[in-house]
Amino acid sequence: MFSNLFVQFERIGLLLMIAFLITRIPFLKTLLYRQFQSQSYSIYIVVFMLLTIISTHLSIGFSNEQIVNRYLLITADDEMIVLNLSVIVIAIAGLWGGIFVGVMIGLFSGIYYLIIGGQDSIIFTIAAFLIGIIYGLLRKYLFKEQLIRPIYAFLTGFIPAFICLLLIMIFMNNEFSSTFLFSVGIPYILVVGTATSIFTSIIHIAFKEEGNEIVLATNQVFEVSEEALPIFKYNTRKERSDAIANLLYERLNISGIVIAKEDEIIATKGINPNLYKPGERLKS
Repeated sequence: MFSNLFVQFERIGLLLMIAFLITRIPFLKTLLYRQFQSQSYSIYIVVFMLLTIISTHLSIGFSNEQIVNRYLLITADDEMIVLNLSVIVIAIAGLWGGIFVGVMIGLFSGIYYLIIGGQDSIIFTIAAFLIGIIYGLLRKYLFKEQLIRPIYAFLTGFIPAFICLLLIMIFMNNEFSSTFLFSVGIPYILVVGTATSIFTSIIHIAFKEEGNEIVLATNQVFEVSEEALPIFKYNTRKERSDAIANLLYERLNISGIVIAKEDEIIATKGINPNLYKPGERLKS
């Protein structure tokens, strides 16, 4: 049991590391604060599909009650049973995106595993579809916040592994001994629940970081606005424009700035004078 637990935590560690790196992408972090739209759903589905493929190949295959893939799972033969780690991604997809995203990722995971093969591929396809629906419903009726708390994800994170093992015991009871299913099933349930909670925590971290950046940017806007108020007392437009350009250049830490009224340049700072000069028209 403990050797199986160690191997599963090792694979989960790789998956969570990849998930963490994905949340470092600035564009995806920005999406956390947007309302769900068709574009957002499309991007979420693509990201979760990528994680599904990765987690499927990080899954652990058993044949004759022994681990057969010490590294990546490339293909599965008819004598193998696979503890598929993509159930974690399906659960997160349902909790994060609702029923539609959960079902889409569940179906994709099942179809992708069917391509790889394995005697439990049909069973897993059914389980993946059910997991997507269940977690989508949990999101809709129980967890209505934008972000699911990690403790809730941990308490419900045992459901995917339990569903998979239950279906295996029902339809493949004669293939594997109850002792074997117990020795691999308990670690599998524990690992999936823990990984779901950590996965949710990673999303929380990215969400809070993006929120902190928004707060800092908002504070900076107020500070610049406060410093700009005396400038509007200057007599001429040129004095006001030059002062605003200098203020924004210094406070925003940017490489250059051009202030224009419609298409007429009225002030510049940090810009090559051969490119933009006050009084000229903006170049498109």
